[in-house]
Amino acid sequence: MKKYFIITLFIAALSFYTKAQLVTEVSIKPLEFCLLNFETNIAVGTERSRLGLILAYHPSTQDSGHVEPFGHGADFGDYRTEFNKLYASYTLGLYYKRYFFRDKSYYFEGDLLFRNWYFKDKQASFDNGENYNFDGTRTENVKVYALKILGGKTFMLGSEENKFRLFLDLYSGLGIRYKDAVYETYNGYVNGTYYAYHKEHYAQVLPAAHIGFKIGFIIR
Repeated sequence: MKKYFIITLFIAALSFYTKAQLVTEVSIKPLEFCLLNFETNIAVGTERSRLGLILAYHPSTQDSGHVEPFGHGADFGDYRTEFNKLYASYTLGLYYKRYFFRDKSYYFEGDLLFRNWYFKDKQASFDNGENYNFDGTRTENVKVYALKILGGKTFMLGSEENKFRLFLDLYSGLGIRYKDAVYETYNGYVNGTYYAYHKEHYAQVLPAAHIGFKIGFIIR
């Protein structure tokens, strides 16, 4: 239902741009691709403001086995979804991009995202040597709701008269995430205790800092 709501909201919002000369913007984040998170941003709007859709998919690269810990921390802070090869994920989101100043190179952007990390019935083990470990058949579902506030600068290539132009965006900003995680263990151990079935539920609100770049093209 969440994905249909986001797509419907995006299509409805585009109606506000129908009377203006439209600009289509398509971009990717190369660093995300290096982490196997294949994200594409597609936006429609005017020269000064655009409304976009964020789509991404991250494939699982491990069917079973040991999960290496990431750093140190309490609860499940060091059991990181981003670096867990068992997980697959998809991302849906909306972003609004608004240029200011006459040269239209500096911009403000707000992103609203939903990301779902998941795997089902995989034999897995984990031990951070401090306060959390498991070994058994595992199903996990992690839902992340995020808000980002970004500022950036766009570098355009080619003449302003061209209908097709390449661009580079540099950006940074802050955000907040709400993370809701459900872990289920079957016929295995959690923190040294054997369970035929064991369910864990955690929730966190986390701040986030963002910095990066996008490359893409604009069609007028």
